Amino acid sequence: MDTPISSCPDWLVKRLKAVGGSISFYEYMDWALNDSEHGAYSKGKLQIGIEGDFATSASLGNDFASLLAVQVADWFRQLRLCFGDSQLLSLVEIGPGEGDLVFDLISALQEDFSWLIPKMEVILVESSPCFRERQKNRLETLSNVSISWMTFDQLAKKPIIGIMIANEMLDALPVDRFIWHDQKLWREGVELSCTNDKYFLNLSKLTIPVELQKSINEVCSSIGLQFPPDNVHQNWSSEWHSKLKEWFAKASASMIAGPMLIIDYMLPFNSYYKASRPSGTIIAYKGNIASDNVLLDPGNWDITSHLCKEIVAFWAEQNGWLPLGSIKQGQALLALGLSERLHTLQLLPSSEIAKALNSREALLRLVDPLALGEFQWMAFETNSSKSRLGLSSLFLEEPIK
Repeated sequence: MDTPISSCPDWLVKRLKAVGGSISFYEYMDWALNDSEHGAYSKGKLQIGIEGDFATSASLGNDFASLLAVQVADWFRQLRLCFGDSQLLSLVEIGPGEGDLVFDLISALQEDFSWLIPKMEVILVESSPCFRERQKNRLETLSNVSISWMTFDQLAKKPIIGIMIANEMLDALPVDRFIWHDQKLWREGVELSCTNDKYFLNLSKLTIPVELQKSINEVCSSIGLQFPPDNVHQNWSSEWHSKLKEWFAKASASMIAGPMLIIDYMLPFNSYYKASRPSGTIIAYKGNIASDNVLLDPGNWDITSHLCKEIVAFWAEQNGWLPLGSIKQGQALLALGLSERLHTLQLLPSSEIAKALNSREALLRLVDPLALGEFQWMAFETNSSKSRLGLSSLFLEEPIK
């Protein structure tokens, strides 16, 4: 048994005792974020934004969505060419959080691409009842576009033609953690301990289930990944995104045709899984403060980890998604007109200098390599007829002048 890391709340003490006192880290992360009674996401304990627990690109203002709307409108234009003007097109966001992105996207489309509004619907895939309520409140003023909430399973019964967006969402999927100890790779677990009648959580080492090892071997052999890499030291650890296969399968079942855009922190595998990154990328957030103690106050902290680009691409393509390309967020937003937007701010009258400075700060943060500019934009397309739609992506082109 390892040294206790964190005290254990009563609700989790009961859960752990009920299953014998030990679970995998994957199960722990799922409970801490998604438990229906105590999870940080499912109970709406987290606030997204500069004044909340963590900020996203969409929570910094409407500029991010306004730029993204240029790409969304162009993809919709191309889909109309493929399927005709009478086809209803859907904009699907997975995990919409506070609803900021979809609100600003619809607003931007109404202002700059109003021809789209009568020909589209918006579908939000959100598992948390608390966040669904926040989204409904955020979007209640948008009365001229159809907005509905569905689960992936409901969407699969009525798959759509349109665009799917997963913005800063996949990094919160539960992950498995692995640790190299005594020249062997172990699956990391979380177990309950008791000292002086007080309960604590500590990490433990579990054997790797056969099916999980098979899945790891399949990915590694397909993309040329060595996991763990050579020359790792004792107690080297990292994450494995075990849920990506299932997630992409559900996403695929939900769409007849169209593009999907994933925006998230991603690293190539040679940067992610290397000996000099001894603790992986996983981290906890609360009050915009980061902690590497991911067992801290479970149910009240966000837990997130970066994605591996090649593994994301592998499971996407295994589930029928064809790659359109990927690029860092800073370059993507420049391609969609960010420089022009910055120039426009310089033309505002002196009476609006405060507004201009705030907008400039938000725009620069979106492209700052030390902030949100390192996010990856990764796009795919799917088509149930198994033929390519031949979609192009503006965000992969040269910047708009």
